[in-house]
Order: sequence, then structure tokens, then C-alpha cells
Amino acid sequence: LPSPHNAQGPNDPSSSLRFLSVIIRNFTKADLDQVMLTRIATEPTIAFLAARNITPQGLENLTSTFQIMKETDSDRAFRFNDRKFHDILAQECGNCILSMVSSMLTGLFYVGQLSTVHGDYDAIIEQHQKIYDAIREKAPQRAEEAMKKHLLTAQQYIGQSRENKDLKPLVERQ
Repeated sequence: LPSPHNAQGPNDPSSSLRFLSVIIRNFTKADLDQVMLTRIATEPTIAFLAARNITPQGLENLTSTFQIMKETDSDRAFRFNDRKFHDILAQECGNCILSMVSSMLTGLFYVGQLSTVHGDYDAIIEQHQKIYDAIREKAPQRAEEAMKKHLLTAQQYIGQSRENKDLKPLVERQ
């Protein structure tokens, strides 16, 4: 039997609970600020645990996903693989509750009504590189800190985009 933190298929929390994102978005006052605050509260712990618990297959999946992020020139492919990078960490953290929470949060973040305009992809890649390196080297504290810095930077970028009125409705939903 596969381990619960490496579930795949229809019972995989990262895909089976994603539908809740639309429900939460449509029937609560959840907004991007609340989503980011909750991601900042949970994803550093997910990265910490993933650095300790990632399986060889999980690391292989993370590596290929990150490689695609680095090589793509498509905004859609970049966003998809950015989301997948975070999903893999959640699946590999070894805590099914955190994995389910992460699934809903990434769904809210990416399926939400608003998205920021193109970010600085080089900076995003650099931030993910630090997370990836810490995970690969099984350095939980470094992974936790790198994820926290990444999300705080994203939160700051979103705030600046809102002030500059650079937020726009999502055209594509994944």
C-alpha cells in the first residue's frame, strides 16, 4: 500500500478537495489577503516536513516540475507548475491534514477571481531554487525559512499590485 502522504489518484487530497476552493470563494468572504495569511501560516511547516519526509519518487516529481518551471516561456505552464511544485510538497509532507488544507488554499489562490499581472519570474525561480535545494538536501529549517520568505515576498507583491491597480480578473482557470 502507498503511504498516506504520497497518495495518488482520486483519493489524493490535492485533487479531490480542490472543488472546495470554489465553494469557499463563492460563499465566504475569503479574499486573497486571507488566503496568503493562511498560506504563510501553513506552507513553511509543509516545507519543513517535506524536507524530512520526501520520498525518492516525490523528489523526482519535484525535480521535473521545477525544471519545467525554469524552462517554460508560457505564463500558463509556469503558473501550473508553480502550483504543482507546492502541491508536491504538500503531498510529501507526511501530514494528510496539512495536505488537504494546502489543496484548498492553492485552489483559492489560483482559482480565485483575481490574479496579479506577470510577476518577476526570475525572482520566483530563485526563491523556488532555495526551497528545492533545502528539500533535496533534507534541510528542514532551511526549507521552512525559504518557503516563508517566498510567501512573504508574494504577499508584498500582491499588496503592491493592488495599490497600483495591477490586479486583473483571471482569464484562464486551471
